[in-house]
Formats: sequence, structure tokens, C-alpha cells
Amino acid sequence: MKIGITTFWESNDNYGQILQSFALQKFLQNHGHDAFVIRYKKPSIPLSFSKKKKYWNMMKKLLKIYPLFIYLYNKYQDKYIYKTFNKTIDVQKTEQLRDFETFRNQNIKYSSLIYDSTEQLKQNSSEVDCLITGSDQVWHHSFLCKAGAPFFLDFGNEETIRLSYAPSFGVKYVPNWKNRSMLLHMA
Repeated sequence: MKIGITTFWESNDNYGQILQSFALQKFLQNHGHDAFVIRYKKPSIPLSFSKKKKYWNMMKKLLKIYPLFIYLYNKYQDKYIYKTFNKTIDVQKTEQLRDFETFRNQNIKYSSLIYDSTEQLKQNSSEVDCLITGSDQVWHHSFLCKAGAPFFLDFGNEETIRLSYAPSFGVKYVPNWKNRSMLLHMA
């Protein structure tokens, strides 16, 4: 059986992400299936709905109220965060040590194409017998939009089997947005 897996596959710093992808594919291959990871570019989370944006807006309000806080905060960042960060972390060296790219190239089978939309997946998924989505936060509420549809397996033939493998939401509850209809129509 030919099985396509939708999951997060691009990370260079998430061991769990790459290992779960490898483990699921290896399990399926050991059971006689032709399994591969579908290289779908995950949509970016809209900032207006992210926790970061919410906290940043709150912080901006505080900063407007406390000008002295701004001065002290900037001094603290310059002295302790940026200098320490730049001295202790060399991103290129870290990526070389981890070498995720080599591991992926040697151990994980990927789709020949990189997909940017559900329409592209619909056009090229006719020969897949089964689709699996998971794990990680593939059902995160920020993917409740057109760009997140592949993680909900909104492509393939009618006969295509669809399964989920340890998906998670990444939050305790899905927010009830007033403008959810706008989010559902985002590309």
C-alpha cells in the first residue's frame, strides 16, 4: 500500500519532530508499505491570533505607562540578553552538530515535490492509497484555515483511507474567536 504522511518535516532543532517522522515511516515500511512524508510547507500562524501577539500588546501598554521601565528594560537586554546570547550560541555550529539534514536525507523518504497548497496536493495525490496525519500539533487551532487543510487530510480520492497518528491541538482548548469566519477563508 502506498502511504503519504503529512507532518511537520522542516525543523532543524526539534528532535521529537524528526524522530516521530522516522519512526512512523520505518514502522510502515517494515510492514511492507511504501510510506513517504509529504513535503507540505506548513502555514505560518497568523500573528493576530497568537499568544505572542497578545502578550506583546500587553507589554506595549505597560511600556507606554512606564517610560523608566523602557530605559531599564533596554539596558538589561543590551547587557545580559544580547551579549550573552551572541557569545554562547553559534547557530551554524549547532546545526552542524545536529546535522538533521544528513539524517533526513539518509533515513526518511520524502515526496519528490514540495507542496504549497491543498490544490497542488489534490492534483498529485491520485496514486496514494492511504493518508496519515500526525503527530505533533498538526491540529493546532491556527491551522483552521485553507492553508492548514492538508493536516486535516482534505485531499486524495474518495477511496483513499485517512488516518491520524497521535495528533494534538497544542492547547488546552480551542479559542472561540468572533472572527473565525475570516480565519477559515484565509489562504
